[in-house]
Amino acid sequence: MADLAGDTRKRRAFGEAGRDAVQSRSWTGVCDRLLEYFDEAQALHHADSRARARRRVRPEPPAPVTDRKWHRYVALGDSLTEGLCDPAPDGTLRGWADRLALLLAARGDLHYANLAVRSQRVHDVAGVQLTRALELRPDLVSILIGANDLVKRRVDVSALAAELEVAVRRLRAIGADVLLVTPFLPGRRAAWIYTRRFSAYATALTGIAARTGAMLIDTDLHPQLAEHPNWGEDLVHLSSRGHRFLAYRAGELLGVPDADALGALDAALHEHEPLGVGAWWRRHALPWVWRRLHGRVAGDGRTAKHDDYVRLGGSSAPRSAFVG
Repeated sequence: MADLAGDTRKRRAFGEAGRDAVQSRSWTGVCDRLLEYFDEAQALHHADSRARARRRVRPEPPAPVTDRKWHRYVALGDSLTEGLCDPAPDGTLRGWADRLALLLAARGDLHYANLAVRSQRVHDVAGVQLTRALELRPDLVSILIGANDLVKRRVDVSALAAELEVAVRRLRAIGADVLLVTPFLPGRRAAWIYTRRFSAYATALTGIAARTGAMLIDTDLHPQLAEHPNWGEDLVHLSSRGHRFLAYRAGELLGVPDADALGALDAALHEHEPLGVGAWWRRHALPWVWRRLHGRVAGDGRTAKHDDYVRLGGSSAPRSAFVG
């Protein structure tokens, strides 16, 4: 007190700092913050009530990234990231990562590569896909992988997570931001036998994100993703609507302006047409059984659709393959 009383400059600086510190504590500011807490509690309660298996780590809403802009984005994963059941007008596949790339490109030129191939597993992402990604020197990498491992007869969730964490650390070591997405299941009774595995794996990814500084989209916070209209006619891959939904959730996290409003507008412009049971068996179930009986998977012989960068956001951007 004696020091402050004898130092006018210090006393004035303390006073100004104190006033600045409480400027946001008006009745309006305090009430707005309280309403934000209510919204967060409501979202968490909704996620808890819709969860089909208990998590060891409760999902928490992430804070959007608002201070970063990326120029080289590489997507890693399996059929979901390749874009199955999300065809463009010309027949090429889009998917949530392609749609996210366009959202990011709206803020400036973006070089984008998609290394995902259907039927791939964690060891593929941590192996061939990671090797190519490191060669491309990205500043942003998305990883959605694990579903094909988790539906096997036997699975070691801890081993899968450990292998994936090594890959994430290698990407972080070159300065890349990493966006992890937890695998998810359709809201069908047959899928319930896998929920404990998916829950344990999601908990493991939460730990990886915390230890490595990766960003995380915890899909348990978006239980509506399991709803039927978000799934394709084969009932095991996302529909165009589901891909759009996931792309806008990723856009929100990555700080894309007005991503939520854009997603709502996009959803209003599309409708979902369900496939009959007979057609589902002919087009999807029986071909899958045939491949399994012959020891094959859908990704055999396939390569990544964008093994090198394509440029988005400029006059040469191949936008027609992604939009719609």
